[in-house]
Amino acid sequence: IYITILLGVVYPVCRSFLTLDSNDPKLEKQWLTYWVVFGFLQIVDHFAGFILAIIPFYYVLKMFFLIFLWHPKVNGATMLYDGYLRDLFI
Repeated sequence: IYITILLGVVYPVCRSFLTLDSNDPKLEKQWLTYWVVFGFLQIVDHFAGFILAIIPFYYVLKMFFLIFLWHPKVNGATMLYDGYLRDLFI
């Protein structure tokens, strides 16, 4: 669980703070989308935790998904926003 906190929260927090001073719209979109998706996952964990407990390797899969979202070579959060989320909300 500590590695998930480190990879899912601590690193993204540090990168988000660096983004605040960068004035780079791409980075701002990346990290804002990351935190929206992260928040959604936290809500799902809270309200459906009893169901998720029966899914094998859910938390390992969640950790890899969070890494996919923030990894600089992939920028998965931006890909997710551009490919799916923007159309849902616009």
